[in-house]
Amino acid sequence: MNLRATALLALAVAALGAFVWLYEIRGAEERAEEKEAAKRIFRGVEADDVTAFALRTKEGQALRLEKTEGVWRILEPIAFPADATNAESVASTLASLRSEAVIEDPGPPAEYGLEGEPDVRFRADGEERVLRIGDASPVGSNTYVATAEDRPVYVVAHYRTMSLERTLDEMREKRLARFERDAVVEARVRWKGGAVRLVRDEQDPEAWRLVEPLEAAADARTVSKLLSDLEFLRATGFDDQPSEEVLARLETPEVAIELRTKADGKEGAVRVALGAPEGTDLPARGEVEGAVYELPAGRLADFPRSVDAYRDKTLARFIDTEARRFEIAFHAESDGQSHVVTGTREGDAWKTSPETLEAEKVDAMLRELSGLDGKSVAAESMGAAERAKLGLEPPRVVLRVFGGPEEGADAPLAEVQLGVVDPARGIAARRPDRETVYWLAPERADEIPTSLEALRTRFAKAPEPAAEPAAAEAGAEPAKDAAPREGAAAP
Repeated sequence: MNLRATALLALAVAALGAFVWLYEIRGAEERAEEKEAAKRIFRGVEADDVTAFALRTKEGQALRLEKTEGVWRILEPIAFPADATNAESVASTLASLRSEAVIEDPGPPAEYGLEGEPDVRFRADGEERVLRIGDASPVGSNTYVATAEDRPVYVVAHYRTMSLERTLDEMREKRLARFERDAVVEARVRWKGGAVRLVRDEQDPEAWRLVEPLEAAADARTVSKLLSDLEFLRATGFDDQPSEEVLARLETPEVAIELRTKADGKEGAVRVALGAPEGTDLPARGEVEGAVYELPAGRLADFPRSVDAYRDKTLARFIDTEARRFEIAFHAESDGQSHVVTGTREGDAWKTSPETLEAEKVDAMLRELSGLDGKSVAAESMGAAERAKLGLEPPRVVLRVFGGPEEGADAPLAEVQLGVVDPARGIAARRPDRETVYWLAPERADEIPTSLEALRTRFAKAPEPAAEPAAAEAGAEPAKDAAPREGAAAP
C-alpha cells in the first residue's frame, strides 16, 4: 500500500470516528435532551425564572408567595418569611413539569376534571402562567392537567402534581432566628433568677468573655453550642391564635436570648424567647414579631440557665496522643509522706513504676485528663485553711503530664490537683496557675485516680498467677539414702 492510499484510509477512519462521535454519541445525548424538552409543559421556563406563585393549600386557603432579591416571602394568607427549600421545590416542579402523554383533541374540560378556575398561577420571566389540575386518569398513576387553554390535555405522573399540594405551615420559615455565627459579637441570656452577658474577644474570635454578672473567661464551647442550637432551632408548628395562658408564659419566659451582630459595617439584633412548656409543647417567640412558634418541650434543656454553665472551667486541655510521660503524686495525710507513680510511653505501651498499671487504664486516664472540665465553681479563690479543708493544701493527688507533638518532647502539658471526694458535690480540684477552685463530677473518679488506694484497686495490673510446681517425672529413681518402702526386699 502506497503512502497516498494509507493517508486516504486514515482520513476515512478519522471521518468515520467523527461521525460516530457527533451523531451516535453526542447526537444521541442531544436527541434525548430534545425529547425530554418536548415533554415539558412550560417549555423554556427554568426554576430560577419563577418569581411568584399562588395556589390552594391542603387546608383550602389561598396561598401566595413572591421572590424579591432572591428571598421568598409569603404574602397571603399571612405575611411571613417563606421556607426557601419548599418554595424552590414548588418553583422547580412548575418549571420542569412534563407529560407522559398528550391528548391533542380532548373532550370537554369537565370530562377530565379541568373545569373551573386554575389551581396554580405563577409568574416566570415576567409572564403570567396558569396550571389546571384535574382528575386521576383511569389507567396508570397519572393526572390530567391543562394550561390556560382547554387543549391539549396533558397526562402527568401523579407524584409530580402531588408536590404542589402543600400546607401553610410547610411553606413557612421554621427557623426562629437567622444569623451568621461569625457575625455575633455579643450574647445576652436571661432566665428566671439570673442572666449573663458574653462578649466575643476582638483579638481572638474563638474566645469569649463573661462580663456580667462578673468578669471571667467564658467557656467557648458552651457559647459555640448555644449559637449552634439557636441557629438550628426549628419550629414544629405555629400557634396563630394563642390563648391568654400561652401569651402569659411568653411574657415571663423560661429563657430569653438576645444576640448582637456586626458585619460589613452593619449591626443587627436577634431575639428568641422560650416560654414554660405545657406537656410536650414549648411556646416560643422568634424572628417574626407577634408570631408564636411551637417547639418540642425537650429543646428547653439545650439552653443553659446558670452562670457556672457559661464560665470557663478548663482544668486541662491537650492532645492525649501527644502525652509522653506522666507523674501521679499521692500525699498521705497520716505521715505527710508522698508516693509518686511515674509512666513513660514506649511505643504503643506504657512503662510505669513502682506500680504496674494497665495500659488501657492509663490511656483512658489521659483521654479524660486531655479535656478535663470542672462541673461547677466551688469558689473564686480560697485561703490555705479553706483549701486544706477540701484536701487541696497540700493536694491529696497531683497529676502532671508531659510531652508534645515531636517524638521525645517533654514540655508540661497539664497539671491538676485533686482533693476530697464528696458524694454530693463531687471531687475538689484546681490548677496551680489559677485561684479558682472547682468541683469535678463524681463519675470522673472512674477514669482518674483520686487516691493511692483507688489507683491500686482500679488501675493496677493484676499480678501474674504463680506457676504450678512441675510434677515429678514418671519413673524417677528414689534417692540412694531413702528408706526402702514397707514390704520391699532388702538389697
